[in-house]
Amino acid sequence: MSVSPDGDLYITDTGNNRLIQLNSAGIVKEKYGTFGSGSREFNDPVACSVALTGRILVCDRKNSRLHSISFQTDRANSIPLPAEPVAVQVSSRETIVIAFADGTIRHFDGTGRELYKWSLMQPSVLDQFSGLSITLPNIQTHSSPKFNEDASIRMALAENSMLYVSDRIRN
Repeated sequence: MSVSPDGDLYITDTGNNRLIQLNSAGIVKEKYGTFGSGSREFNDPVACSVALTGRILVCDRKNSRLHSISFQTDRANSIPLPAEPVAVQVSSRETIVIAFADGTIRHFDGTGRELYKWSLMQPSVLDQFSGLSITLPNIQTHSSPKFNEDASIRMALAENSMLYVSDRIRN
C-alpha cells in the first residue's frame, strides 16, 4: 500500500488482481484492473508506490512487469522486468527501487536506466540482522547484503536517498 501526496491510499488487492484507491475518509474512489496480461490487467499485483506527480507504480508479479498508472491523465503503460517484482519504492526525484522474488534489488533513474543492482551474495556481517540500511550514492563502499529469496522483502526510500530494506528474520 502507498499514500499519495493528496492523502489517497492505494492498496494492491492481490486476490482480485486490482488496485484500489481510497480517499482519506476510507471511501473507495476507484477500482482499477482485472486478471490478465494485457493493458490495465494484473496477475498477482503485490505492491505499489505513488510518486509525487501522482503516478502509481504497481508490481505485477506473475506478469514480470511494473505497471505505471496515472489517474489524472487516464494513461497506463507496462514496463517489462527481468524477474518477478515483489516490492517497489519511488523517490521524490522519480528514481525507482524494485525488489525481485529472486532476491535482487535494482535502482533505476526516471528514464529507466539502471543505476545499481544488489544480488544474492555470500553471507556478510550484515546478514545477522533482519534489517539494514544502505546509502545509495556510496553503495560500492558497503558490504554486499544477502536477502531471502521470497516475497517477504519490504523497502522504504527516504528523501536523503537512504534505502531501508528488511526481509523475514532467519531462524
